[in-house]
Amino acid sequence: MNTMDIRWRFFNEVVPACPNLLFLFLSKRHSNYNKIIPPWWLTNPPANVMLGTSVVNANTYNTLVPQLLKVNGRRFLSMEPQLSGIYGPDLTGIDWLIQGGESGHHKRSFDLAWARHMRDECAGQNVPYFFKQIDNVQPIPTDLLIREFPNLPELYSAKRL
Repeated sequence: MNTMDIRWRFFNEVVPACPNLLFLFLSKRHSNYNKIIPPWWLTNPPANVMLGTSVVNANTYNTLVPQLLKVNGRRFLSMEPQLSGIYGPDLTGIDWLIQGGESGHHKRSFDLAWARHMRDECAGQNVPYFFKQIDNVQPIPTDLLIREFPNLPELYSAKRL
């Protein structure tokens, strides 16, 4: 079985057979969505699919978010590892935001002020906020221990085929 066979089976068999599961597709290159996912997903993606992009600083936010907003369906941002502050973001059209610092041996520092600012932006713009980690070592302060998920009632009521 080649890669296309596996991919075809995943998109055409696994995703439809699991309507109660949320599938997250994350890319820094949105042009890859056109190459990887089925063409009909670009206009009418399944309800249990979210397409996202990785944002690490204001430059990637300003470049990638407008591209993501051109994609139909549910959208999410993965702000991890966030490497600098992003202030005053317009989260219109974003259905979920996941934020965190970098882990690993050579991790770069993460400023908790960035997290608190984004938490407040999400609350003010009604975007579910999920804080993942600071650096995989430090405990998360209680005011940032937020693990919100998008409200997707069709997933909770879906029955597996």
